[in-house]
Amino acid sequence: MRKNIDLQKFLFFASILLAVGFVIRFAADLYLISIGQNSAPAWLFLIVRAVVFLVPAAICFVVSRVMKKKGADQE
Repeated sequence: MRKNIDLQKFLFFASILLAVGFVIRFAADLYLISIGQNSAPAWLFLIVRAVVFLVPAAICFVVSRVMKKKGADQE
């Protein structure tokens, strides 16, 4: 039971870190676009960074919430 709680907390924390990483990385991409080092449009970076960061964050968040709910149901 303790492993389940630790894993749930880890997944929740990982989802938060991935969301924060998305914001930081996208801000860095916007900075590179603004200084002219990259010619790709901003929406392309947004889509790529969302797939790289936000999809795994959403998966981790949903799994952690399901684990929390199942843990509460078992007690």
